[in-house]
Amino acid sequence: MTLFEVAVAGALLVAAMVVTFQVTTASATAHRALDRRQAAMREAAGVMERLAALPWEELTPQKVKDVQLSEEMARAVPGASLRVDLAELSKAKPARRIAVEVRWPGGPGRPESTVRLVAFRYPPPSAAKGPP
Repeated sequence: MTLFEVAVAGALLVAAMVVTFQVTTASATAHRALDRRQAAMREAAGVMERLAALPWEELTPQKVKDVQLSEEMARAVPGASLRVDLAELSKAKPARRIAVEVRWPGGPGRPESTVRLVAFRYPPPSAAKGPP
């Protein structure tokens, strides 16, 4: 009877260790994914803040094309990419739509992940005056 009890206890211990290992692995994977998402959010927010702070005249499609992924983001999230779009919304009421998108590979068997921020920028009252 004692040998049987030891075998059952050993089997339960092994099962508990396997479950603990799987939960720990899943938790670490989720934590890494969250770290990457947070890094992407910081990168997108920083780019958006820099572009939104530019004077109206300097906020041009050429200036937007020059924006690149930071070295910190490239190190933190290998394979990440940055895309920034600037669109004029209307000539009658000038406005510009700034879209910042950070993408990175999701890992084996996972889809690509994306963080997207959009802001609208309007000219200062003195620059917005057009034809009456």
